[in-house]
Amino acid sequence: RIRVRPPVFTLEKRGEKIVDERGFEYKALDIYVVAEKPIVFQPSSLIRVEGTPLPNPKTQQTTLLAYKVDFPEENTTFDKEKLNTLNEKFKGLSVSERVCWILDNFERFSKIVGRRNLAMAGFLAYFTPLWVRFDGMLQRGWGNILFCGDTTTAKTETIRKLIMLLKAGMLITAETATAVGLTGTATQVEKEGWFVDWGFLVLLDRKLLAVDGAHKLSLSNWAALAEAERSGVVSIAKAAKNTAYARTRQIKIANPVDREADKYSTKSLSAFLYPCQAIPTILDKTSIARLDLAVFADQHDVAPEEINKVQAEEAEAEILFLAEALNWCWSSQAQIEYTEEAVNTIHDE
Repeated sequence: RIRVRPPVFTLEKRGEKIVDERGFEYKALDIYVVAEKPIVFQPSSLIRVEGTPLPNPKTQQTTLLAYKVDFPEENTTFDKEKLNTLNEKFKGLSVSERVCWILDNFERFSKIVGRRNLAMAGFLAYFTPLWVRFDGMLQRGWGNILFCGDTTTAKTETIRKLIMLLKAGMLITAETATAVGLTGTATQVEKEGWFVDWGFLVLLDRKLLAVDGAHKLSLSNWAALAEAERSGVVSIAKAAKNTAYARTRQIKIANPVDREADKYSTKSLSAFLYPCQAIPTILDKTSIARLDLAVFADQHDVAPEEINKVQAEEAEAEILFLAEALNWCWSSQAQIEYTEEAVNTIHDE
């Protein structure tokens, strides 16, 4: 017996319901798999099932009796022709020139003006490897990034457009994160006993999760996640006991909080002498230590006349091939190599 949830790109809370980008309610479905041999399911696995839906006569909840289960190779296949085309586009360009080309074309694709630091940080979060071997040590590689800034500065919209471009990742609101849970909960089923209903950090293992309105979660909420962010493992030790991987790339999207007023009042980024002073109003010390990068979006950074004009220029077609580059990056075939110059630069920094 397994519990499944549909793969989606965005989730938000509307009234009492949590809905996806198509407006469908996001809810779990219980499946009974009929098999001659035991099948091992991982909490973050993508599965394709065929079966017969059976409504419960008492509750009308649908249960699927599955007789065929497949495991599609998610994020492990990529189109080599598209990668070669992208490679040709980048031939002869330095790293900084490649980055400029990507950011130029993403700005045209997204129609978001002047927020290149957000776009750059978003791409960096997506393209982090799971593990990094540096100086002979294996270290956590999946990125943990904070977008901090004023409201209506395209923080959330940048992530939406990145999801559209790269066809990967998931954006949820803080209300959704609270309702469904980021780690997991012990759940009891009639006549079946207790089991763990895993949260988003586990369901998106090896993928990317963006949490919009991260400042609405309490400091204690984030403190409870700090160990999972460091180790990439979530452990539940309640009525149901289990452990699962949560090597999840994260982007937290937040507004600075006015702690002197109340925990829900936000504050302008310009009210701080330095933007980084806004971070402790959102996260506790341990969670800040887990961050790899924080980027800031002040409402005064981009002039209204720059935004309020026709964006006629279209992005080059090759920008769409970055989705294939991401599939390659997330596959087991991507290798990381450090030049001597890179190693020395890292140590110097």
